[in-house]
Amino acid sequence: MRVSRSLAVLPSARAAHPDDAAAHTFDVDSSRRLARRLALAGPVVVVLLVGGVSASWAAWKAPGSRWGPTTRVIDRSDGRFDVLVQRRPEALDTAGGQLTRPDGNPRLTPAQAFSIARGQRQPDGRKPSVRLATFSDADFPTPDGPHRRLVSRAKHALVWVVVVPDSPAVEFGPDFGPKRQQRRCATSTPVDATTGEPLGTWRHC
Repeated sequence: MRVSRSLAVLPSARAAHPDDAAAHTFDVDSSRRLARRLALAGPVVVVLLVGGVSASWAAWKAPGSRWGPTTRVIDRSDGRFDVLVQRRPEALDTAGGQLTRPDGNPRLTPAQAFSIARGQRQPDGRKPSVRLATFSDADFPTPDGPHRRLVSRAKHALVWVVVVPDSPAVEFGPDFGPKRQQRRCATSTPVDATTGEPLGTWRHC
């Protein structure tokens, strides 16, 4: 807007020469058109910015969004473990196991799942957790037939995942030297929240 005003106050240019006056008239008109376009584009830019901020805020608040923690604490009253709920997708391993938001209501309590998984807090360790989630795996080893042979099948179940953040790692093989410092790894044990069946234990070291 200021450009159009400053260019319009040029009366001395008209007295110099007719061609000069025409040139100045052209410049002023061009500047006015440019200012008009900027004035019209301004609200559009503002709307786009506001819309972008609103969309980002809505995505942030939405359950299962891409940002923020993967879980949310819902109960800390039990001294043995915290109760969590899965908030957004998380890979349980590199083989295809995945945890997503729970899609049902559990029959088992968190305490029952903790007991089934034999969860235990280490003497100097951090507090374990039990999270409600949906477990899915396209190739989950499943016992089948009279001999209970393992076959790969798709698995989808509502689970309580018992997580012990610093479980001692079991060392295999002879150790003839001085006793090494024992490693500690996080373990995740999904327990079917309907049947109480443990689905295995994943170790993250």
